[in-house]
Amino acid sequence: MQVTVDIPDQVVVKAAALGISIEEYVREVLIRETGSHPRVSRFSTPQESRAWLEKLAQFSDQIPQLPDEAFTRESFYQDHD
Repeated sequence: MQVTVDIPDQVVVKAAALGISIEEYVREVLIRETGSHPRVSRFSTPQESRAWLEKLAQFSDQIPQLPDEAFTRESFYQDHD
């Protein structure tokens, strides 16, 4: 079945951030929200999966290195009593 709808800009942005078409994104949201069938991978082939992972990691070399102390319980809750 086909339906024509106006898609909000923020939904278009989310789909683009995931690197998938708006049609695919909306289809996945509807499937997930209605529980009509279990979650299925958005990738048809291992090559599509690899391309998505490479796109995701393309700027990972720019993530700053943090000291181990940044991941302690005390550092997470330093602003709490």
